[in-house]
Amino acid sequence: MAVVEFNTRIAHSHDDGSVRVNDDGTNSTLLESLSTLPVIRSSTGGGSSYWSYLRFTNVTIPKGQTFYSSRISLSTHRKNSFHTEGKTLRIYGVDTDNFARPTTGRDIATAPLTTAYYDFTVRGKFSSYYLSVRDIVEEITSRSGWVSGNAIGLIIKPMITAPGYYSWSANSYSNTYGLHYRPGLTARYDPTAPIEIPAGAEGSTTESVGTVIEPEITPEKAEA
Repeated sequence: MAVVEFNTRIAHSHDDGSVRVNDDGTNSTLLESLSTLPVIRSSTGGGSSYWSYLRFTNVTIPKGQTFYSSRISLSTHRKNSFHTEGKTLRIYGVDTDNFARPTTGRDIATAPLTTAYYDFTVRGKFSSYYLSVRDIVEEITSRSGWVSGNAIGLIIKPMITAPGYYSWSANSYSNTYGLHYRPGLTARYDPTAPIEIPAGAEGSTTESVGTVIEPEITPEKAEA
């Protein structure tokens, strides 16, 4: 059995950013080309938050694959005062076949979200995060309209139910530290496993594209 590994990073400054969203959904503002990706829960200003989004383009994963793992890599280079340690943030996928570049804040604030999500805990400065998004990626790439080469969208949100102010930020495409600090996506899947196509789907999957390696892990529900 062989395993295909797919790797990519955010490819353009307009493929990640942040959105200021009122908790009541009445207003949202898109912020692009930032050096960091803030996720903020504010207790002032009528109740607003900052969400961040990631858009990974040209994801050459065929439809309906069985994943061994899938994770995003994020890094932080901000002072502790910008990171409220111990708070929980949540990652969703954008539940669409091919996530288009957002042009307004509403494109993120009202985006359909995956059923799958992943929660993680904020740590201090100079932290590297390797966060499992296996179920999210599998849900998106199992959609009937998914095609290899489409784009995957992820949204990182604060937990609105948590009271008070807290914040976190990660390096973006436009960070000042270089390529290796840009957000990344890595997925490992078995192209030889039986592929389950959702009911109503048409056509067939495309040929796998990636690096074939020997498996080092066994399938699991999620990784920390």
